[in-house]
Amino acid sequence: MKIALISLGNFRCHAVHLLHTLLERDGFDVRSFLFKAAPFRATPYEVDLLVRLVSEHEPELIGISLISTFYKLACTVTGKLRERCNATIAWGGIHPTIRPEDCLKHADVVCVGEGEGAMVELARALRANPKADALPIKNLWFSTGDGMIKNEIRPLLQDLDSLPIPNHLSPDKVFIDANRMLDFHSRADLVETYDTMTSRGCPFGCDYCANDFLRRLYRDKGSYIRRRSVAHVMGELRLARDRYPNLQEIAFSDDVFTFDDTWLEEFCERYKREIRLPLLCYAHPNMVRDSTMKLLKDGGLKYVIMGIQSGSSRIREEFFGRRSSEQKILNAASILRKYRFRVAYDFISENPYETDDDRRETVKLITKLPRPFQLHLFSLGMFPGTKLTERALREGAIRLEDVECMSEKGYELFGGSLHLGREDKLLVWDVLYFLAKRGVPARTLLVLSRTKFFVQHIRTVTKMLRYLPLDYYGFLTYSVHNRLNFFIFRVFGYARMLRRGSWRFCFRKIKQRIMKQEDTHL
Repeated sequence: MKIALISLGNFRCHAVHLLHTLLERDGFDVRSFLFKAAPFRATPYEVDLLVRLVSEHEPELIGISLISTFYKLACTVTGKLRERCNATIAWGGIHPTIRPEDCLKHADVVCVGEGEGAMVELARALRANPKADALPIKNLWFSTGDGMIKNEIRPLLQDLDSLPIPNHLSPDKVFIDANRMLDFHSRADLVETYDTMTSRGCPFGCDYCANDFLRRLYRDKGSYIRRRSVAHVMGELRLARDRYPNLQEIAFSDDVFTFDDTWLEEFCERYKREIRLPLLCYAHPNMVRDSTMKLLKDGGLKYVIMGIQSGSSRIREEFFGRRSSEQKILNAASILRKYRFRVAYDFISENPYETDDDRRETVKLITKLPRPFQLHLFSLGMFPGTKLTERALREGAIRLEDVECMSEKGYELFGGSLHLGREDKLLVWDVLYFLAKRGVPARTLLVLSRTKFFVQHIRTVTKMLRYLPLDYYGFLTYSVHNRLNFFIFRVFGYARMLRRGSWRFCFRKIKQRIMKQEDTHL
């Protein structure tokens, strides 16, 4: 039996890679289609290419993984697939989990919650009887002529070690981006960062995040926070190091990596002995402790991303549900600076409840953070099912059209500083946050926030800053500004390294860039 799995907007979708391996192990002919590396809008040609390649596989079951931003894209792709394939179409991911009724208007089956067991059982049932429907499979909802069949939720899988290690470079995986099919499975030498997860679940329940919804969904269904054994994780990392000859770093995508000191002690002791590659992870201010970060530094941790979200205690506590005081945040930042990690701080902009006074508090907090650091400024996505979205709808702060599955805000304003896609009023604060990060005193910035000339000419100011070699801003557009700034940033970066005497490192990086360019044109 042939199966097609589709990941929308995420090449590294852990669920699809894992499900591919599980189904393949069960004897199914599986092909995965990883569509778009990042949240850029798909072109009509890319959509048609995806549909054509999937239909050529002649699948009997098609699984589509999506988040709310890609809901409309999933509807389009599903409609086109129905014209060319006689297959059962199942949707899974966080959006179908939160809005299964809406998704069943388009899909035959919706997977609610974690789907490894459910999808394997569905595939087995269809292999035994291709015309089977309304099956009593936990976690699956079915659309039938008589309405919806809503099966109960199964308990959470507690033993994550029972899951296999996926092969991200399988020849049965197709990557589609930039209006073409990309052949990555034969180019393991291009992979420099390996991304994985050691745990499922988050210790916190922020009001803007889906984790709070998932906790409620899985109430009394087992421990929500689960972690793989150190031995299982190390087995995957050794395999990754052997598969990718030019691997430079390991990135952990756990919601929060820095919990469970006993586990971390064993991990760090083995990691520095067996792998010895730089590490990246996510942290929360309430879980940044001196002893933990010292341990991780010794184990190989180089880069930490920590969510702060707002400098206003009112916004953090009343609307975001984050119980982190300013002192706790500054203490965490001080610890990260003490051990000289490369640090990025996440902040959330475009919050309908935020006032200018709240934004001034954010400016003040950014100026207090020990430099250097990167600033990740994200636009608030009103994802369906979260406490904040439900509250904003109830209080009239947003409309139904502002919910992410309708607004698709994530395509345009998912992150990055000095983003010209923002409204003028919000762009003012974007610029002020950026200048605060560069060390401009808070008093000066607060005066600028009230200066009429600065506010009226904010777009001109932003365009000027975008050309300066002060930082790499991470624009989510393939624009002339982006390419030029990136070039200038690299030139100045190499110049600084040469001035410091880092000749060997500088020329090695330039050689790698040249080789990549040659590979691209082959």
